[in-house]
Amino acid sequence: MTGVRPFRHDDIPQVADLHRRVMGTGDPLNEPLAEYRHWLVDVFLENPWRQEGIESLVYEEPSGKIRAFLGVTPRRISAYGATFTAAVSSNFCVEPARRGLVAIQVLSEFVRGPQDLSLADSANNRSHRLWSGLGGFTALLYSIYWNWPLRPSGFGLSLLAQRKKLAPFAVVLGPFAGVADTFLARLPMGPYRSSTSEAEGEELDSNAFMACLSQMFQPRQLRPEYDFRSFGWLVERAARMRQWGDLHKIGVKADGGNWAGCYLYYSKRGGIGQVLQMAARDGHAEDVLDHLARHAYQHRAVAICGRLEPRFIQALSRHRCLFDAYPRWVLVHSRHPELLTAFQQGSAALSRLDGEWCQRFR
Repeated sequence: MTGVRPFRHDDIPQVADLHRRVMGTGDPLNEPLAEYRHWLVDVFLENPWRQEGIESLVYEEPSGKIRAFLGVTPRRISAYGATFTAAVSSNFCVEPARRGLVAIQVLSEFVRGPQDLSLADSANNRSHRLWSGLGGFTALLYSIYWNWPLRPSGFGLSLLAQRKKLAPFAVVLGPFAGVADTFLARLPMGPYRSSTSEAEGEELDSNAFMACLSQMFQPRQLRPEYDFRSFGWLVERAARMRQWGDLHKIGVKADGGNWAGCYLYYSKRGGIGQVLQMAARDGHAEDVLDHLARHAYQHRAVAICGRLEPRFIQALSRHRCLFDAYPRWVLVHSRHPELLTAFQQGSAALSRLDGEWCQRFR
C-alpha cells in the first residue's frame, strides 16, 4: 500500500532506522534492534488502550520505503459528565528530504481519526505550524514550564554543564556552589530557604496513588480515566527512564490526616527533579508544593521542574519560580468545542504523565 497507513509489526526495522537517524537516538552500528522492537511493540502495538482505528501511522512509498512515522496511543478521558477518547501523538519523524507534503498527509490522517481529542504535548515549532494549518489549537497556558531552584548555585552549574564547551567550568566551580547554597538555605527570609512545610507525606504504590489522585479531580473536569492496569503501565514505563532519577509517588496529608494532594516526580541527586503529575484539593496547593520541595531538597536535587498546572500558579509564583515557554507546545484538535474550552480556560487536568512522556524511546 502506498501513502499513509497503520503501523504494523513488520515495519519495525524500517521505523527503527528512521527514528534513529531523524531523532538521533543512537549509533546505527551499536543500537540493538531488539531495544527498538520492544519499545515499538510495548508502547504502540500492545498498550493497554489499543483499539482499532486509533493506531500509529507510517508513510510508505511505492518502493516500500517508509519515509515517516507518527506514534499514537488512545487514552480514555472524561469531561462534563461524559466519556471521550483521546489520541496522543509522539515521535513524529519524517525523512528530512521528504518533509513538507508527507508530514502534512500523515498529520492530516491522524487528526481525521475517530478520536474525540487529538493531543501533542511536546511539539516543536515545525509541528506547531503544521497543527495550526490543520485547525489545531495551541494550549498556551499548558505550554508553560516552571523551575524552582532549590540550590540556585547548583542549578546554575547544571545548566552550565549542558554546554559542552563550558562543562569543565561546572566541575571546577562545584565545591564553591555547594558552600553558596548552604549559606542561602540558612537565610531566614531568603527566597531559596529550604521548605519547612508541616504537611506529612508517604510513598504510595501505584494503586494507592491512583486512588488518592482520583479524589483530587473535580466531577465535571476534563481529566484522565485510569484503571489499575493502565495506570500501572504508565508508572512502570516512567520508572524505567532511570536517566531522570528515582521515581516517587507521594501522597500528602494535612488537616488531621486527610489527603491534601499528591505528586509523582523523579528525584536526582545533583540534578533537576522532573515533576510528571501534581494535584491538590482546593486550598492545599501550597501544602503539596512545599512538601515536594522539601522531599526533593532532602534527596539533594538542585531544582524541580514541571509543566504548569493552572491550579498551582499562585503557589508557584509565591515561591518565585521561574517560568518559561521553551518550544514544547501543547497542541489539541477536536470536533467538540467543550473539550477545547477546557484547555482555553485552564480547567483540563491532563499532566505530563498523560501525554508523550511515557511514549519516549528513552
